[in-house]
Amino acid sequence: MKLKLTAETIQPYLDNIRDWHCNVPFFWDMLSAEDIAGAYNGVGSDLTPLYIRKGLTLIYGFAIEAVIIHDVIFQFKKLYHLTVEYFYKANENLKINSRICLSHKYSKWNQPYYIWCYKNAWAAEEACNYFGLDAWTTNSIGED
Repeated sequence: MKLKLTAETIQPYLDNIRDWHCNVPFFWDMLSAEDIAGAYNGVGSDLTPLYIRKGLTLIYGFAIEAVIIHDVIFQFKKLYHLTVEYFYKANENLKINSRICLSHKYSKWNQPYYIWCYKNAWAAEEACNYFGLDAWTTNSIGED
């Protein structure tokens, strides 16, 4: 999975987000495909080392739509004056949206993989809650 997307390459993911009724931020419909593609940087913040982001993006590829939504929230947090409470809500929605993606992409009959991904959705929320607050509160993310 790539760490960068364009307006063209992101379109299938945007269609999935819409069709699957993923939880999106209140400002989602005000953004263009270019805005959304520009916000995406893979799993992890810009403070996360590149090799770790590449690995996490590969592992979390089953829910790339959830990652895109989450990255948009981080990118536009300052513009829309998002609070720390919104940070925790975004992380919870990362888990929920990941499970939505999982339910649409993979069969529950593939139990080992499904369970592994289901647990990874929970682990992503926990990791973001633990490691992501520094990225949320610094000025290195979400500058316009």
